[in-house]
Amino acid sequence: MRYASGILTLLLCSSAFSAQDRRQLTVEWIFSDEGEEVTALPTAYWASGSELILLDTRRPKADRTLERVQPDSDARSPAVDAKAALSSLRVSRARSSWATSWRRCAG
Repeated sequence: MRYASGILTLLLCSSAFSAQDRRQLTVEWIFSDEGEEVTALPTAYWASGSELILLDTRRPKADRTLERVQPDSDARSPAVDAKAALSSLRVSRARSSWATSWRRCAG
């Protein structure tokens, strides 16, 4: 009886493995965003206050942000408010005389 349950378990496991989606490994996939994410590692820099500044590239692009990591507790918190930073850049870009003069020279 023990052998029968072992054989049944093996059959069920082997059918589950054979049902998995097998993708063809191509050069296009290797250099695609999905292929790059497989081996992506976070970028990290040590800040002056013994904190780690981390950009986790394994997260979806829409969710990526700089994070501050406390090495003692592994607590993560946003290092910047991304929406506020982008809106201030848009405002400063609109006010910038350099940007408008560059457009005149380039056009």
